[in-house]
Amino acid sequence: MKRKTTILLTLGVLGVFVAGYMLSFMACATHIREAKPRTPAKVKLGTYQQVYMVNTTIDPKFAKSGENQRATKKINEDLIACMKKIYPGLQVVDSPNVSVEPGAQGMVIMPNVIQIKFISAAGRVMVGAAAGNSGVLMQVIYKDLATGNVVADPEFFARANAMGGAYSFGVTDNMMLLRIAEDICQYTKENY
Repeated sequence: MKRKTTILLTLGVLGVFVAGYMLSFMACATHIREAKPRTPAKVKLGTYQQVYMVNTTIDPKFAKSGENQRATKKINEDLIACMKKIYPGLQVVDSPNVSVEPGAQGMVIMPNVIQIKFISAAGRVMVGAAAGNSGVLMQVIYKDLATGNVVADPEFFARANAMGGAYSFGVTDNMMLLRIAEDICQYTKENY
């Protein structure tokens, strides 16, 4: 009788451990929706002589996390670097309230992180895949400064797999940030 009790107790503890381990994966699921289908810009983006880009903003709900803020800063750096290759005279500003020289066509680009969950390398080392996927959803508004019309407002989505992040100690999470910036620049080139 004592032996059966010990076996049942051991199986019960093991079952609770396995269930808890599986729940930890489910609790850390990334719930970021994918981007809406992109439409071409209403106006060729290469027609503008003066182009401004507002520093990338983040939805306040996701800005509470220091990791998300650092990820947004990295996206902004990568985005500025690739946008300057498309628009060599690009001016980076903190506010979309800018004006253009008389007679010049101007556009302001406003990138915004709508949703983000970023797992840092330290997080990957500590808990690995149990931290879940990293993911980011952005919307970029391209606005004509003369008319105030939005000429394009595409969304972009990128994800880094939890297991890939664990095996690479966070490299895939960081590459996700570069990938979304490159996707935005690619859209800009395609609509230039």
